[in-house]
Amino acid sequence: MKKSPFPQFKVELEAFSNFKLVAVSGYRQYFVLECKLEAYGRVVQMNRSQEVLQQLKDAGYKFTGKRQMVIDYFVNHEDKFLTAKDVYENVRETYPNVSYDTIYRTLTLLRELGVLEEMEFSEDAMRYRLTCDKHHHHHLVCLECGSITPLEDCPMSWLPELPNGFRVVNHRFEVYGICAACQAKKSE
Repeated sequence: MKKSPFPQFKVELEAFSNFKLVAVSGYRQYFVLECKLEAYGRVVQMNRSQEVLQQLKDAGYKFTGKRQMVIDYFVNHEDKFLTAKDVYENVRETYPNVSYDTIYRTLTLLRELGVLEEMEFSEDAMRYRLTCDKHHHHHLVCLECGSITPLEDCPMSWLPELPNGFRVVNHRFEVYGICAACQAKKSE
């Protein structure tokens, strides 16, 4: 009997007004929709994956399982910058014939839609992560593992006045280094 390429769905009730919809493919669970319900069953909360998928749909792009996996992978690794190779290897577990081109096109699309941020690490490939949707903050970024630590203080507030009437529209401040966990691994 040939196995269906489409995932099976199951619903997990957590409480009277909460549920999860999980796509299961083999032993792998790669999609979770967590919702809260109000009276009369109206959905009032979507998770980050659903928000991104809705953004794709609103921009006129179609849903594919590969795009879903890419989005879910970033949602599940929100605290790191990931390479295209990281994403490719994850998607390839479910879609063995996926190409690097497909992954790069998906990453480019998500970056152009503002879903992903792109960052060039020294002497390394470009890395990507979900765009922050939280309050204004900056990051400490580990060059070894790609982990991100929020830096709450903004250095722009330290500047007295910008020269020549320059008006800042946006800025980004990241500090690159090696996190404590990676330093500990190197010293072993």
